[in-house]
Amino acid sequence: MGRPVGVEASERAFTSVLTGLAPLRAFFRVVWCGSKIGESLSFTASEEQLVVRSINATRSVASEFCFSKLFFDDYVLADSRGSKVATSIAAAKFLLPAVKNPGLVKQLTFSLLVKDQVLLIELLLKSDILKRFHIPAEDSEILRAVYNTDRCTCNASVRPRFLSDILSNFHGKLEEIKFACSSSQFRVLSFVEDEDENTMNVLLRTEIAVDVKEFEEYFFPKAGVVELTFSFKAFRAILELAEGFDVPLRIFFDKGGLPIVFIISYPGTVNQSFEAQFILATRQHITDSAGSSRTDLQSTAESGRKQNSLAEKASASTAPESSTRRGNTSIASFLTRGDNDDGSWNRAANSNETPAHAEKSGIDESRGDRGDDEDDDEFVEGTPPPE
Repeated sequence: MGRPVGVEASERAFTSVLTGLAPLRAFFRVVWCGSKIGESLSFTASEEQLVVRSINATRSVASEFCFSKLFFDDYVLADSRGSKVATSIAAAKFLLPAVKNPGLVKQLTFSLLVKDQVLLIELLLKSDILKRFHIPAEDSEILRAVYNTDRCTCNASVRPRFLSDILSNFHGKLEEIKFACSSSQFRVLSFVEDEDENTMNVLLRTEIAVDVKEFEEYFFPKAGVVELTFSFKAFRAILELAEGFDVPLRIFFDKGGLPIVFIISYPGTVNQSFEAQFILATRQHITDSAGSSRTDLQSTAESGRKQNSLAEKASASTAPESSTRRGNTSIASFLTRGDNDDGSWNRAANSNETPAHAEKSGIDESRGDRGDDEDDDEFVEGTPPPE
């Protein structure tokens, strides 16, 4: 497979080539999806796969996209530096202009350059015009979230379109959404923090209940109801990506306060060439001595709470108490370094392994999630971007 000229092969620590509309759409969609999770995307190329990751600033959502080398037309990892892994981190705002119009692209060449770990995206358009995007690398540590789904007692499989139809009934500006799961019923509810008798009459509340028979698979061996409250924006991004691949969305969970995991595999669950995994923190619902239910915003683990305590104290000094309680529990206790991948899928991690706690976030804590007002700037399937 020929590569565009201009950068010598010796300057490339990693190079991959994609052709064909379906693979190009998949790669472009992953970049867009990752940009809705976090402000930066990390790229880790090993001998067997390319892994793209993003984590939001509050560390409540982590995404990991794994492309097998079989996904690409050409996949070359240089051995010039004596390393079997090439890594780089780039800001999403610099990546998005390069991945807008898959319908206009004949060939994509994606490279990590040896010098300064710069990302190079080369687009050979169908009009035979060559576009190059030199994207500077960020000086941050690559992190990954590790959570073994074998720890989850409940799981389900459902067509993403079914859940998208349900979400269409909810207000698009919701911050969080709640699943209430039982052995016979699956309910989706809009979640409002700090609700009381004075506000319940004026707030718009939505609740939709469906029979579990609507799911392709549904395994819930528990008695009672499990409530899971998590990021609505992240869930919408997950569904958009899953619909694009037209494959079932697999869901793994245990209880509130522990992560809920969403997995997309393409083309199937065996020998897949692509897999996406999303780990979302959930609120812990607690019933107090008066018998009323509330949500506990303590960290999923003690270490995660300690890591966020300084940020919470800083915000508490300048904001009312209710604002400091917003957001999900953290997945900080499940973060570990992600620049030393061994080629295995995230979900296959040893359940007895305790991930190392990250010393640095790798994320600018002053930046929040990408706002919904940026969602209108989506990539399109074949229409040129406006001038």
